[in-house]
Amino acid sequence: MIDQFYETIKIKIKPYFEGVNPCHDFMHTERVLNLALHIGEKEGADLEILRLAALLHDIARKEQDECRGKVCHAQRGAEIAREILA
Repeated sequence: MIDQFYETIKIKIKPYFEGVNPCHDFMHTERVLNLALHIGEKEGADLEILRLAALLHDIARKEQDECRGKVCHAQRGAEIAREILA
């Protein structure tokens, strides 16, 4: 059931990465996720929170890039993440 939840999150966030700069595309998010989980396991982190944070960390990067920094991707990403997780 937990795995299905994360797969649903991935499906919901993929559109946020369409047409984004390859430096911060969905493959980047997957690399961040894998590395975060690797480190988190060794450090005893809460892997459920870490997994969500890694998946959602750049969901507003495209919006920031398109408006040339007038939007902070971290701030906007937190708003979008709240909507997705609700």
